[in-house]
Amino acid sequence: MKGQFPGEGTEDVDLHRGFLNVVGRLARRAPHVDVATHDPVLLREATAILSGTGTPFCCERLYGMGRPSQEETACRIYIPYGAAYLPYAVAKLRKNPGLAGRLILDWFRSLVRI
Repeated sequence: MKGQFPGEGTEDVDLHRGFLNVVGRLARRAPHVDVATHDPVLLREATAILSGTGTPFCCERLYGMGRPSQEETACRIYIPYGAAYLPYAVAKLRKNPGLAGRLILDWFRSLVRI
């Protein structure tokens, strides 16, 4: 998975090329590969590599990050929850501050396990 947010020490790294290098290393070696990215160009390149080598694969997309394209015939939708939900919620909050109430309610529910 190529993350949505940059990691520490990645300023001088070509993440696009690195993602495709990993896909290339998995092609023919892995029994199945899940490709998770919201970048349609990167997705096409990665699936072309896997298709060209006959490696079975599936696409994964984060819920709310656009609709799967027609090329994504096998696409799973990822819905974050629990501790994994927080980075996504904070990113959405920055774009839409009105979601603060929902975030606080979700956080409270996670603490009391309602």
